[in-house]
Amino acid sequence: MKATSITVTRRKLGRYRALGLAHGNGEIEIDTRLKGQPHLRILIHEFLHEWEWALPEDVVDKLSTDLAKFLHKNNTRMIEPDSLP
Repeated sequence: MKATSITVTRRKLGRYRALGLAHGNGEIEIDTRLKGQPHLRILIHEFLHEWEWALPEDVVDKLSTDLAKFLHKNNTRMIEPDSLP
């Protein structure tokens, strides 16, 4: 799937017992309670699922964790969605 065709929705996902969901149709959902590096990690994690559905979970988990740590260490920060105009 092309990265530009993936959309992200933010909402509480507690009843799904998930921090993020990838639906396999280009739609990602991220729990609104996530902030900072954990939010970035879950966003990357679900993106990887959408981008290449066949990737094993352990690979997706390692890549998302390592990439989020690398980006955070190199001063990449997210603008929190609730702080946008």
